[in-house]
Amino acid sequence: MKNQKSVSVLIGTILLVVICVGIFLFHNRYNSDPISKTAFHLNTVITITIYDSQNTALLDECMAMIQEYEQQLSRTIETSEISQFNQGLLADKQGISRFSTSTSQLLEKGLYYASLSAGAFDPTIGSVSSIWDFTSENPTVPEDALIQNGLKTVGYENLSLHNQEIVCAIEGIQLDLGAIAKGYIADCLKEYLISEGVTSATINLGGNVLCIGSKPDGSPFIIGIQKPFSEL
Repeated sequence: MKNQKSVSVLIGTILLVVICVGIFLFHNRYNSDPISKTAFHLNTVITITIYDSQNTALLDECMAMIQEYEQQLSRTIETSEISQFNQGLLADKQGISRFSTSTSQLLEKGLYYASLSAGAFDPTIGSVSSIWDFTSENPTVPEDALIQNGLKTVGYENLSLHNQEIVCAIEGIQLDLGAIAKGYIADCLKEYLISEGVTSATINLGGNVLCIGSKPDGSPFIIGIQKPFSEL
């Protein structure tokens, strides 16, 4: 009986220690100040905030991922895959261009949504979007003749993608994936953070906001959307 009592006391002590350690770790994880990092990428200010981890290496990796995707998907960075394609530098002698896996995945999504929307969204809009200087201090609407000329090479149906190889039915097609690139990148960042055990975080890519889980107290994240043209 004495041995059984001693064993019971030992088991009880072990369980108590385990519970206390669990409570401590849970309290420490969810009551520490969140970690956050802000930088200028994708032509905007971006912020990644993690609430349930103090591992700043996760933030560094997120920023590195963003830079890598930007170097692939940007229309304005001359060395990016999209820019190289638009300059005709990716096509081989048969006129076939080859993209990386991530760029191909995004273009595939772009073509899907173009078909789904009957061209309301079109990833081949680059020949038109490029004639607007949105970063200018005094932006102006291009002349109609320039717009009409640019429209001649707009048409997702003139682009085919198979096994990361792109073939154009007409010359001069210009890609612009900016309308969906940030959303795609945010999804990739979320997937990465979740794979690293993060369950509470926000990803803000200049207004493209994606949340992981909920706030540390279990309440949902609240995202504000500004009313267009509001004076408030």
